[in-house]
Amino acid sequence: SCLRGAPTACLETRAAIGRGEMLDGRTGFSLAGVPVYRMTTVGALADRVLLPARSVVPLPDDVRFEQAALLGCAALTGVGAVENAANVLEGDTVAVIGAGGVGLFAVQAARVAGASEVIAVDQNAGRLELAQALGATAAGTPEQLAELLDDRAPGGVDKAIEAVGHADTVSLAIESTRAAGRIALVGLPRAGGRLDLDGFAFVAQQKTLVGSMSGSSEPRAALAYLLELVRTGALELDPLLGESFALEDVNDAIQTSRRGAPGRVMVRPGVPADPNDKETPS
Repeated sequence: SCLRGAPTACLETRAAIGRGEMLDGRTGFSLAGVPVYRMTTVGALADRVLLPARSVVPLPDDVRFEQAALLGCAALTGVGAVENAANVLEGDTVAVIGAGGVGLFAVQAARVAGASEVIAVDQNAGRLELAQALGATAAGTPEQLAELLDDRAPGGVDKAIEAVGHADTVSLAIESTRAAGRIALVGLPRAGGRLDLDGFAFVAQQKTLVGSMSGSSEPRAALAYLLELVRTGALELDPLLGESFALEDVNDAIQTSRRGAPGRVMVRPGVPADPNDKETPS
């Protein structure tokens, strides 16, 4: 996987993520002599971050830092899942289960791909409203999904994106997909979590179930593509910018995110990097 353009499936990468380190075994951070561990080998809640050169992508002048923060995970994951894992094609009907940060990018990606119907599903009314503003043709709660399918995609959608990571929502995604349809699982369940699947029905209906981590893509190439979508206006970022917090208020930011606030909750560094300052680490 490491050599075939699928770094997110690379065993060495997965092991480093599990350890909270870079690929070379270092964390690159410490506080009072104690190591600080990384999220997905890349970052931590810090003003500045030490990175290998291959992990750095130059940011165009017309993309602000808070916009770019949306691209590295939420957009990379949501857009990649639609294009690479679910393989959404023009004219497809699509259900996006979960309209959080990743799900809202999946909604946009389905629109960009030319889906004829994009049905967003979430319990949060604010997120559903935002999903419709970003391209969903219909939106509702899980309890309303059956009615939406009867109206918009009788027999089930062609493709479903599950962006929650709960056994119940995985079952909902599978059930909402037509025979010979395709389901991409993007949300991360708890480690060791089990999924309940009617094996006979799954085989008889010839559905395809695929997992997708970080968009199932090569991040550097994917980010270049995402930046082009931003430049052309096909991918909207500003509507997804949620409440912003200073780094010292990170606990408040986490609680706001857990309450399900629409948009991505942002944490600002205390020392913004100056690209003209040669002493500033990159």
